[in-house]
Amino acid sequence: MKAGIMNENFEGIFSTNAWKSVALQIIKRDGIVKMPSLTTEQVTEFVNYLHDKPVVNAHVQAKATLPSASLSTALKIREWPMMCHTMNDIVSAPYFFELAVSMLDFVKQYFDDETPKLYSMNGFWTQPASGEQYLDTHWWHRDGDDRKQLALFLFGTDVLKTQDGAHLYQKGTHRIPDTALPDGKGGLRHYEKPPYECLVTMVGAAGTVFASDPGGLHMGLRPTLVEGERHKTRLLVWARYGVSDMPASYQWDRMHPVPKAVLGARYPKNPQICNQIKLVVS
Repeated sequence: MKAGIMNENFEGIFSTNAWKSVALQIIKRDGIVKMPSLTTEQVTEFVNYLHDKPVVNAHVQAKATLPSASLSTALKIREWPMMCHTMNDIVSAPYFFELAVSMLDFVKQYFDDETPKLYSMNGFWTQPASGEQYLDTHWWHRDGDDRKQLALFLFGTDVLKTQDGAHLYQKGTHRIPDTALPDGKGGLRHYEKPPYECLVTMVGAAGTVFASDPGGLHMGLRPTLVEGERHKTRLLVWARYGVSDMPASYQWDRMHPVPKAVLGARYPKNPQICNQIKLVVS
């Protein structure tokens, strides 16, 4: 199945109902599906916008333990295995906000016609580093942000092979409760070696977009430094949707909406959409 390329203003991202229908079937069955990608020009502009924006040493702002630094400085020092941007900068960056809004109808169908609420946007970098795994993202887990949830992801850098920082997902586990996930060792989850037939390894060029239900078991890999190759970093960007007025994770991560003034004319004019995105921009 070949994903189409979105045009500049994102009109008709799912103009072919057949694609929309097939994507919906796949994600309901597997919990993860590739979507239409950003063009090379679009993702380059998006990443360039972030180049000298501040980052902190965690995958979400609330877990930072050190003062912020510019992205260029943090990447040059190479001491932080994880670093994330502010939601303000991800919303302000070109293209991804519009993409997140354009997904609302698709998410509504995934939620069986419940109205989706966009409640989080984030972008975080991962790079090769010594030390223990960052267990919040680098080990099998399932998110419990809301009663119903969906995440839209963008690779902001090339992730062409597993060691570039692939996203792993155990397909079908979004439909299975913990108590029905034996790991063969008396545990309830496939923490060590998930069955090969259920493992999805998501890779792709910069601009690759995919959606997943984070209620399924998933993890992100840290890029691996390979001798003779350049130092690689991975940028993963997300937009998250739920059904609650304020999902639990919104409070855990001490989030607050970005002022709509930062978007200017990009802020939607449709009152219903404005209500669906008010936790992110208002």
